[in-house]
Amino acid sequence: METQILMSETIFPTIALAPVILEPETGQAMVVKKEQLNLHTALAQLVNTITLPLRLPEMLQLLAELITQALDIDLCLIMLRSQSKDTFHPCSSHPDVRGSSLRIQSLRIDTALWEHLRTFSLQGKIPEITEEEATLLNPLPKSSDHHFICIPLCAGNEQLGLLYCFAQRPIHCDSDEQLMLNTIAQQTALTIKHRRYMEEDMIAQQSVVKALLEDLLSAKPVSEAALQRRAYLLGFDVTKPHVLLLIELSEATEPLEDKRGAGQERLARYNTALTHIKQSLQASYPSILIDEREAGLCCLLPFETVPEAAQLNGQLEPLMQMIWQECAIYMSVGIGTCCQVISDYPRSYAEACEAVQIGACFKAELRCTHFSELGAYRYLYPFVQAHSISDQYQDAVMVVLKYDQRKKTNLLDTLEAYLECGGNIARTACLLDVHRNTLLQRLCRIQKLCPLDLEHMPDRLPWLLALKIYRLRAHQWRGEESVDG
Repeated sequence: METQILMSETIFPTIALAPVILEPETGQAMVVKKEQLNLHTALAQLVNTITLPLRLPEMLQLLAELITQALDIDLCLIMLRSQSKDTFHPCSSHPDVRGSSLRIQSLRIDTALWEHLRTFSLQGKIPEITEEEATLLNPLPKSSDHHFICIPLCAGNEQLGLLYCFAQRPIHCDSDEQLMLNTIAQQTALTIKHRRYMEEDMIAQQSVVKALLEDLLSAKPVSEAALQRRAYLLGFDVTKPHVLLLIELSEATEPLEDKRGAGQERLARYNTALTHIKQSLQASYPSILIDEREAGLCCLLPFETVPEAAQLNGQLEPLMQMIWQECAIYMSVGIGTCCQVISDYPRSYAEACEAVQIGACFKAELRCTHFSELGAYRYLYPFVQAHSISDQYQDAVMVVLKYDQRKKTNLLDTLEAYLECGGNIARTACLLDVHRNTLLQRLCRIQKLCPLDLEHMPDRLPWLLALKIYRLRAHQWRGEESVDG
């Protein structure tokens, strides 16, 4: 016997609720062609979806799409109950109504109404509701000329959410379809509860890791034996060689007309990049410790022996390239010297901090900087942060820079290589991979631009330092311009 549910008179924009069928080659992996899908298939697909490494909203989005196609309805909406407040908020829908003119309001449902819905659910039936109850349950109060059914998502006595189906016609379900819908709702509720338990365990685990790393890296007077025990409980042996990485994420400067939607899109890309980085590092280093921070990640990579810098670069640079290509996010990495005893960790952390900060000043967007390669920059960086000076050497650097900008040349790089090679022509030409005569022509041009004598030995070192100070300041100026923008 068919059951007809009493519906409220509702309507919503046709364009927002037009049925959407994704093409097989562009749709989600779990989507099935509409004519091949029924509620039995939807339940089977739900079971498969639960096993996928998806976040809860993504899993519920796939479920909403499956139900929309199985019942041939206009909209499937899933609302979840807030864990901190007694309200239900929209979580997923198909078609996706985010960014449309459709507005979904949060709901408050009293205990009596919830128990009424749950009574039908326990019997495997779709709840029968009055017009007054339909008004209280309708998350689309300004719509009309549409019908809906709602099924509670409950695990035992716990209220977890509501599953809504909207259509322009009355929705008729036979007893088997009603039972299947309630079965899907119950399985979904159990999955939500399980995922939330997993998230709580993960948060607790992250707190333990964060506390361990703070004590390990802060040089606090903590017993080494106690640190070893705490690390061992996490499956981590701090007595083996480890390399400390600091990873910072950034992106290209956004246009001034950037709006809220673009800000949300940037956040999504940032979160996606973090997920990819953690998954890639955990696949390569199963015993890695990762602490997620506001600007990125702090990681301890375990090794059997002290690794070479080229080994780390070979593993990190493809990941950095992938993050940039897929997420448009710059990944800067600072690497401290290898830790071999517990007392090495605070020092290595300080080195990684310097490496990631200073490396950002003189490397390209995809940056992997080892502390050991900082050289003179390590001593100049604090000076540049604290002082602002101008002298004949700084003036000479700016003269060459302006010429490069005007003529599209690279005399400043030539000057830096020449000074770093101590004025050795053959070594500089080899370093720049240019002919000796080409180098001499460039040096002649630099000499004509600047009053300083390239052959005067006392001028070479301060000139080189002035050039490196410019490199550091140029990065600082770019940062200030970005903030102003």
